Amino acid sequence: ISVGVDRNFNRVYSIANASESLFLEMIRPPAATGDDSIPPEFLMNRTSWHVLENVSIVDEFTASLDIRGHRENALKNVIEAAKKHVHNDLKEEADKAARKKKRQDLEIKLEEAREALRREDENGGRRSGRLQLQSPAQTFLSKVTKEIDDIERKIKVDKEPIVRNYNYLTGLENLLKYEAGGKRKSRKMRELESLGSAPKSNSEFKCSPCGSIWPNGTLQSGLIGAIVNELLSVEELCERLVPQHNDGADRFDWIAKLKDLAASWINSCPAVLGPDQESAKGDDISASTDTEPEMKKRKIDVGIQASYSSTATILTSMKQCLLYLEARIFEVSGLAMATRDADEADDNMSIVEDAKMDESEQEQRMKLAWRKKIHSLRSIPAKRPGKIRETIVQAITAARKAQQGKFVNALRKALLVYHPDAPAECKFAAIAVLDENGGYDASEDTEEEDDVIEGESNEEEEEDVASHLSGEAMMLTGSLGGDDNANRVDWIGAVKTSRTLSRLSALAAAFCNGAKALLEKLLGERESLDKAIIAWGKMADRAKKQNKKSNSSSYKGKEQPTEVWTAVHYLDEFCMVKLENYPFWPARKCRAKDTELDKTLNSLGRCLVSLIGEDGRLRVVKSDEIEQFTGVMFEENLEEHPKEIRSQLVDCVAMARRIVRGHTTEEGSEFVEEKKTPS
Repeated sequence: ISVGVDRNFNRVYSIANASESLFLEMIRPPAATGDDSIPPEFLMNRTSWHVLENVSIVDEFTASLDIRGHRENALKNVIEAAKKHVHNDLKEEADKAARKKKRQDLEIKLEEAREALRREDENGGRRSGRLQLQSPAQTFLSKVTKEIDDIERKIKVDKEPIVRNYNYLTGLENLLKYEAGGKRKSRKMRELESLGSAPKSNSEFKCSPCGSIWPNGTLQSGLIGAIVNELLSVEELCERLVPQHNDGADRFDWIAKLKDLAASWINSCPAVLGPDQESAKGDDISASTDTEPEMKKRKIDVGIQASYSSTATILTSMKQCLLYLEARIFEVSGLAMATRDADEADDNMSIVEDAKMDESEQEQRMKLAWRKKIHSLRSIPAKRPGKIRETIVQAITAARKAQQGKFVNALRKALLVYHPDAPAECKFAAIAVLDENGGYDASEDTEEEDDVIEGESNEEEEEDVASHLSGEAMMLTGSLGGDDNANRVDWIGAVKTSRTLSRLSALAAAFCNGAKALLEKLLGERESLDKAIIAWGKMADRAKKQNKKSNSSSYKGKEQPTEVWTAVHYLDEFCMVKLENYPFWPARKCRAKDTELDKTLNSLGRCLVSLIGEDGRLRVVKSDEIEQFTGVMFEENLEEHPKEIRSQLVDCVAMARRIVRGHTTEEGSEFVEEKKTPS
């Protein structure tokens, strides 16, 4: 509990389980950032914790208090009352001085006893037998000698340095015990789940990895070791999904490189608990005690030759390994294909040849494309930095396609001032480029309805919730596609520009967290596909015996897959598919890379498709329920579907239409669209 504050609002605490000490939370001014653009009120004060563990330190602190103030006077009174529980080092030092003084006095008495014994021998001669044992001088000499031996033993103990157990003092010992208990509980829960007898619980205990940040000599410990361990676990999930078929050479090289980085970090940057002394850099990571032999540092045995590398070299290599794994998962999950489709749709927006469009009209549309993009920035709030950056990049691409180099250079200059913490400056700079070059007149744009945001877009949209995260925090969620605050390009840029291990660790930890969830979801979807194939096969066998067609509607168990996953080849064939509770939706046909799986699906009369606008997610549909993609929505009652579904359908049909346009243009053919009937 808090017992009071001083004039600088430094707070003093007393903890019931550690009553022998007082704790001081000291507030210090913010660290220098070197960035004058950050307002001072947004800078956070730094705090440091100090222990008042003996009376001399407590007296020194109370002497600095001004008892004329009510706050510090009350604090001093409380501390004086609690001081009786604090270790009295002043009394201890006084006892040590008293023992030294007593040692000096005993030396004088020893000389006197020896002199008395000498005189006794001279006067009466040497005595023998029982009379010799009863000599007063001899008895006094023995008593003084014994007292000197006792006091010297105490003085020797006083001279011995105090050996502190920093694992206990820093709380590392308790943290490791806590995490070890969590690991045992998690292991027991997994065993029960494998037996099907796990108790149902809304919350699952998850062991914190904080203790692994402190190195204990293994590759799984330390800052780099913790990152390496997480990356290896993510890569193992990815390998379960899609094994590499080039003899695994690239994979083994990648794993060996990560392990070498962890070993290099342990060898190059030894960590020490307690005072930074050369004697403390031995085999023990702390003061060794009889009760804690497990805390000793173990020698590295990783099966490879651990090198010594600088922090900059380790940082650069970690970036390469992290970006390699992210790119691999980005491709495996289908997100890469979805991104390419979105980019291709943007590239073919309003710039392809139409059967009824003359050359001048086509050129006019190309020139208006970038203006339209920049004009849309006016409706994008500054709290969506990722969307602002993406829109400006798309405008630059459109201007480049229209061969308007002047505007490309101007927009690039505007993009240079982009910062996630302050995107408004970049937004207004891009709008200024538009205003200085004629602005945008919507009446001049004769673009078709499908190339604009359609489907009740004129209605008021729900207001986005503003994010209070800093730009650095927003970058954490940018991997594997990202979100409205940061996209994948932002995340890759943040990784490449990281100059500290702490920042790279945060980016890597956020990536691993998202990647694990994604890969585990894909593994579950693959299991659902395998179970569904078995069920469909049984249904087909029963249908053959009964001489009637298999009906997929009879498969209504809880294992009915809504989403599936397998490694596929994405085909350049587009279609319209009907899913339960959804209207006909545009999709791209896919073929499984596993030839046996592909043959099985074909024999069951089913086909893999990837829905447009769903980030590469796969569905299994019946082959005879696939319709040809004509570029327009099917005539059906769309009013029975929610507004959000209808709006997404309009956007996805338009997106698929642009992709098909690009393909047909490259092949030299012409894609004929059906015009929408006005409502």
